[in-house]
Amino acid sequence: MSSDSKVVNLRDYVRNKSIKAELRSRINREYAASMAHLARFKSEHPNWFGDPSVTAALWQATVDEQRRDLEYDAPRFRELVGRDPTDNETVQRHQFARAHGYPNARPVDQLIKDAVSTIEVELGIRTT
Repeated sequence: MSSDSKVVNLRDYVRNKSIKAELRSRINREYAASMAHLARFKSEHPNWFGDPSVTAALWQATVDEQRRDLEYDAPRFRELVGRDPTDNETVQRHQFARAHGYPNARPVDQLIKDAVSTIEVELGIRTT
């Protein structure tokens, strides 16, 4: 598998430790980049993180954006798993999708911008 390859055969993944290491590395890099985007947003907009209600709204709006990207089939998920996906499952799956080049998975900086836009419109809270 080349380092640029985004598609991995499941059998190869199970059998090959180097493929597992490469995929884990992608996820770790994506996580680090995500945290850097969030830290930058927090430093640029500290007023958004002083109010727990605004922080909760930003979290939920971001998760909602991620669900849109992942195109969940909620009835099918409930049928297979017996419940709705949790917010944390959604965040982890979106991170995995970004790390593996899923074309509909927006980068974190764009997710934050879109979530902020939603909150600004729905709650009338401005970042500046």
